[in-house]
Amino acid sequence: MEEIRVATLENLFEAQRLSFILDEEGIPYTMKSFHDAAYDGLFQSHLGWGTVLSLPEYEAKIGRFLEMIRQDPESKPEDNG
Repeated sequence: MEEIRVATLENLFEAQRLSFILDEEGIPYTMKSFHDAAYDGLFQSHLGWGTVLSLPEYEAKIGRFLEMIRQDPESKPEDNG
């Protein structure tokens, strides 16, 4: 099955936090940064830091984790029941 774009990440901190959670949960994913050295990160200011891709069956779960991070960056998955 092919990966789909699940969400746009706003910044590096959000990407690192989500990556940590997805690794802990054993969820397969790929993160792609929008940074382009030729343009010195110009597109990141307009498009966000990057994107997270995963299999369709993980889309809702990753969305919930990302929402949790945006509401409380210090929270952990088990904090949200």
